[in-house]
Amino acid sequence: MTEALHLKYRPQTFEQVIGHDAQIEALMKVIKRKSSHAFLFIGPSGVGKTTLARITARELGVTDAGMHEIDGATFTSVDDMREIGRLATFKSLLASSKAILVDECHRVSAQGFDSLLKAIEEPPPNTYWLFCTTEAAKVKETIRTRCTIVNLKPLSRAQVKDVLHRVTNEEGLKIPKGAVDLIATEANGSIRQALVMLDQARDARDLNDVADAIESAIDDPKVIELCRWFIDPRPNTWERAMELCGPLMEQGSESVRNVVCAYFLKALVAAKENRAAAYLAILQEFADPWPSQDRGAALVLAVGRLFYARRRG
Repeated sequence: MTEALHLKYRPQTFEQVIGHDAQIEALMKVIKRKSSHAFLFIGPSGVGKTTLARITARELGVTDAGMHEIDGATFTSVDDMREIGRLATFKSLLASSKAILVDECHRVSAQGFDSLLKAIEEPPPNTYWLFCTTEAAKVKETIRTRCTIVNLKPLSRAQVKDVLHRVTNEEGLKIPKGAVDLIATEANGSIRQALVMLDQARDARDLNDVADAIESAIDDPKVIELCRWFIDPRPNTWERAMELCGPLMEQGSESVRNVVCAYFLKALVAAKENRAAAYLAILQEFADPWPSQDRGAALVLAVGRLFYARRRG
């Protein structure tokens, strides 16, 4: 199966990263001095937080064997964090350095963060903490003050266009004139979203096809079918839920989440009061970005929680 463009062209070194020059320069100085063992990467979805965190870990001498990635949206409790804190104290037989990356860390509970304070402030030698979030205000100040802050902004339209031109050339894609401009505009500074859209538009014959492909990336009919399943008043089975989720697990979970949010935001605006609570519950479940390394687990978890909440109701 052809590898998705946003995965194939994910940077592996600082030199490959487009944009964020000042942030990378500052990071390289901290890495060279080894003056920090905890980093907090802040920014909107798709701008490279997790990518830069992984590169930072590698620059600090952490190999794949020493890299541990945690989904903060799933492992939120104090018990989860205590277990992760204990992980930081264990000496690996396979790696001399260790990094613990907590994606969407703002979802971790206050008590969970409190349990990590000592582990973050006094980590074992060659152990590093990397936190990523789209909502820095929700991260406890006691954590923020212990971290080197890396604040990332959306890329400029020109920077997104440069990436799209490079990828289309390297892939030998024959896309219509003006397609890159259109995708760069719709991506809103997110390289990941731009590459997802380019993937959708790779077989487009003209700009109308490109626009349709972009719309399908934002308004996927398979995701819409799942959205309708959420609000179907008839009894629905778990088997049907997994039948709908199956094809969606092959594509980026973040694109699925975006469609669900857009669908229920529109539904909520037009909803009568007796449906508003149900729509709000769905929006809350899908509100926060999912880890970029996720392969469908976050989608199944969200669907499962909503399914069993409805059964209990």
